[in-house]
Amino acid sequence: MDPPPPPPTRRRLRWGVLIVALVLLFVGTGYVVVFKVKNYLSAPAFEGEQLDAGQITAMKVFVLNRPDGGPDLGDRKQKGFAIAPPDYEKVLAPLRAAGRVHTGRGVWLGQLTVWLADGRRQPVYLYRAQPDPRKPPVLRFTIGSRQYEAGPVNDFVTILAACEQQPAAAGPD
Repeated sequence: MDPPPPPPTRRRLRWGVLIVALVLLFVGTGYVVVFKVKNYLSAPAFEGEQLDAGQITAMKVFVLNRPDGGPDLGDRKQKGFAIAPPDYEKVLAPLRAAGRVHTGRGVWLGQLTVWLADGRRQPVYLYRAQPDPRKPPVLRFTIGSRQYEAGPVNDFVTILAACEQQPAAAGPD
């Protein structure tokens, strides 16, 4: 019969504590790195007031559920129509003038997708809302988790309809 194992020495106990501490440090560091990268990747590429036509390489848009009852703009399956570079400023101007809001989004209107020079792509989800029944519907849009409210949605849709009539180079897919 074998004798019982000797009790753990202080040296073994120290190594055990050191290994457990290193594992906890490794897991904690990994969690922090993953959390930071996830937040970086989920952060929007820009804010509403930061939209700069010089940083944009392509834009595509489609609009459904128009408040004026007009035809849809672009094809949702094709992710919309490409906007010509000379029209970027016209499309971005109403978005730049928008203010941040924290209310309901409204009726889904469509999507504007922006490709930036640094390779990032940012969808801008468009909505129409009528916070005051005595006034025309307004444009609401979200960039990431941030929501904005611009002027009358009919003005924005009119700009996009004029852009659809002009030929543009196909944007990235």
